[in-house]
Amino acid sequence: MRFFDIEHIIENIPENWLKSISFQKYYPKFIISIAHRFALKLCNRYYLEHFLKITQTKNSIEILEAIHEGLSEHSVNLLSESYFDYAELTSQLINPEEAKDLLDFALARMEQHIPDDFSDGSWDDWLIPPKDIDTALAGFIWGALSSPRMKVRWQATHAVRCLADVSCQSTIDALMEWVKLDKINAFGCKRYPFYNLHARLYFLIACARISIDNPIILKPHYEIISNHALINMPHILIQKFAADTAINIENSFSGTYKKEILNQLHNVGKSTFPARKINVYNTKVDSYLHKKRKFDNKDKFIHGWDFDSYWFEPLGRLFGISEKQVDDLATEIVVSDWKIKLDGNYASEPRDIFRRHSHYEETHHSHGSYPKAEEYRFYLSYHSLFVVTSNLLANMPLVYGEYDKKLEDWERWLHYRTLTRSNGKWLSDRRDLIPLLPYLSIPSGDVNVWLKNYSENEFIERLLIWRDNDLWINIRAFWEGNNQGLKEYVFISSALVSPSSSQSLLNAWNSFDNPHDYKLPEYNEERFEKNVHPFNLKGYIISREKEYGLDSYDDFAEELDYPPYQLGKPYIKTLELTPDIDFRFWYESQNQMPVMECKIWNSGKEGYSETVKNNGKYLSISFNLIKKLCEKTQMDIIFEVVIRRSKEKQEEKEDFEKEQKRQTRLYLFSADGRFRDARTYYQFGETSC
Repeated sequence: MRFFDIEHIIENIPENWLKSISFQKYYPKFIISIAHRFALKLCNRYYLEHFLKITQTKNSIEILEAIHEGLSEHSVNLLSESYFDYAELTSQLINPEEAKDLLDFALARMEQHIPDDFSDGSWDDWLIPPKDIDTALAGFIWGALSSPRMKVRWQATHAVRCLADVSCQSTIDALMEWVKLDKINAFGCKRYPFYNLHARLYFLIACARISIDNPIILKPHYEIISNHALINMPHILIQKFAADTAINIENSFSGTYKKEILNQLHNVGKSTFPARKINVYNTKVDSYLHKKRKFDNKDKFIHGWDFDSYWFEPLGRLFGISEKQVDDLATEIVVSDWKIKLDGNYASEPRDIFRRHSHYEETHHSHGSYPKAEEYRFYLSYHSLFVVTSNLLANMPLVYGEYDKKLEDWERWLHYRTLTRSNGKWLSDRRDLIPLLPYLSIPSGDVNVWLKNYSENEFIERLLIWRDNDLWINIRAFWEGNNQGLKEYVFISSALVSPSSSQSLLNAWNSFDNPHDYKLPEYNEERFEKNVHPFNLKGYIISREKEYGLDSYDDFAEELDYPPYQLGKPYIKTLELTPDIDFRFWYESQNQMPVMECKIWNSGKEGYSETVKNNGKYLSISFNLIKKLCEKTQMDIIFEVVIRRSKEKQEEKEDFEKEQKRQTRLYLFSADGRFRDARTYYQFGETSC
């Protein structure tokens, strides 16, 4: 009989049999014999737990001993995962001293088949971890900061910040000692190169952020930080984050640095030469080193994929030199300064795991993107680029074209290679909690009804937010909710329209078969703005494309839709609004309560899923302020609200245009505080036809 047949029999044993004295005498022996016979099957912890449950076994040790004996009589090898389950169950049959002897015996047998150079090789003093707990923890974080994987580096960067947030001064001090040591020791692998420049860069990214909120914890190390900005190896990113950190320390503790040093810190990332105007497309100059000597190809290094066109060429354009000359300078750094013996060839990658096709997606990059995990040649090419940048900035003037602004291209180039936000804060700092909006939840009723039916109230509800019994209006928004394969996407946009023609515009657009045939303009979107008396349609909300910096690869900022929405400058001035540092809340003069809010959220991906469960962004405005906007501008506001629902693997609708129209509504809001569509007025939740 099969094991599952026997389990079925046991589950159906009558209750009165179990109470019988004669049955109780032989039942345990029967159960033990079953465990002995099906020992291979019961090595699986889940089968064993179920077996013990249905057999109501009080003495599980006898069962475990039967499984152990049964396995000793089998010639079939266990599956690899079964060995771990077997080790867990047999651990209950031995004492700690026997476990120690057993482990020693197993390791001794393994050592006979392990070559001396396997992994870290034979035991050596360098493998001994620090005895001090702060030094050990700092070393572990230091190793993670040097990881070839971007995800791990950002996790370590957050760990450094957390240490500062809870005032772990001793651990921060220990991290500084690791920075000075510039080694990884027991927290790395002898066979693999230590990505020390990654460790320094991401540690200083953490320091720059810490120095905004808690500079006192870094003050004892002010000299180490300024040395990275001014004295140590030139590297424009390391220098910039070190300088930012030092300046923040000085701002909090005046007199930390001498005036001369402080001036130098403020000039990090700035050229000392006047910018030079040239024809950037036809004129090329020689770099400061190419003027002195000729470069040959004997010291050849194969840089990372696409580095020539998407990394070297944009940098060369800033100084008027060719991509080939940037390549020469970067190769000079790698081969001559860093004494790297590898040629950058794919086969020379030290980490054999990165040479495997199964890891291609992890190490793949193109068109100037960052890989999830960096091969050694990418690491060398990447950091040599920024060393070259610092050297060029110190020795050559920046150039600009006839239609360019001085230094604009340089500032943009540097910004896109540092952090997304210009105020020193991380992108993850702008991630808000998921709003508790009742309509973001997927209903538990009939799914087909939910997918097809859109009530008028649902569109109005998505426009409104109640905050402390005050009504707020979503003037620009999108969000997407995912739950068990069901999705809801909401999009809201608005624009200013002249009151005399607003109803006509509403009626005209409602007559369109396809809502994609019209568009509400954004601020200064001249293509869609119209001003033909008496008709005037104007955008007033700024919605910029996503911006990406180093911190966009941080898991805590994954796919966050930054920057926030905001009003155009004339409207901010008209309404006398002032934002906070994050452009999250906006305030009227002499009013401490916010009157406008931009919330950005993202729940992140769950497990191995590529689908984000919940993400969105909205700009909401208080009811009184939106009335004030209409009064000040003497305009109405037209809204477009779109609700789109679907489920996974849903087939495309046959009549796409009809479906789009059913999912879209248009509304008007006027200075009298009333919403209206083509047929209905809405005021404070009450309707009148």
